Amino acid sequence: MLRIIGAAGLALAVIGSSAPAYAQANQPLVVWQGGASVTKITKACKDALIGLKVGDLMQSVYRPRLDPAEPNSTLSMLRVRLAVAFVNQSGNDQMMGQGNYTGPVIRGRARAVPGGAAGAYNFKVKPAVIDETVKFITIEGSVSNFAGFDGCTVNFLGTYALRVGDEE
Repeated sequence: MLRIIGAAGLALAVIGSSAPAYAQANQPLVVWQGGASVTKITKACKDALIGLKVGDLMQSVYRPRLDPAEPNSTLSMLRVRLAVAFVNQSGNDQMMGQGNYTGPVIRGRARAVPGGAAGAYNFKVKPAVIDETVKFITIEGSVSNFAGFDGCTVNFLGTYALRVGDEE
């Protein structure tokens, strides 16, 4: 009986709670998924021993802001023992060109980096206009302070396809 009352209370709390502002924008949020191939890394990346080499492929998801009510654009990259997300902190809604990012980092021993990482990005995104009808996107770019390592800059070429389906 207590479980039923607790579940009903939780359901009422969720129904009665106000959703985030972006809940009215594209739901689920529109994303493109694919891979990012490393084309260049600085010596600081090698010294950091993150195991990243030119030619490595990372799984990647690109979510540009398509509506002002959505959260900031984000590009994420994932390897077997590394996950990073670059959350746009600049005025360019779709992370085209140059800007700054902040974001979470999880390194090889399942350790979150306190405070995450912050740095700069420089992305050449094609096509130049993106909306929910675009099927494929490419990004040629670089990210400084990759994985929270000072001086570690990673260049990559990413190819992305529109994710279909509405499940999280």
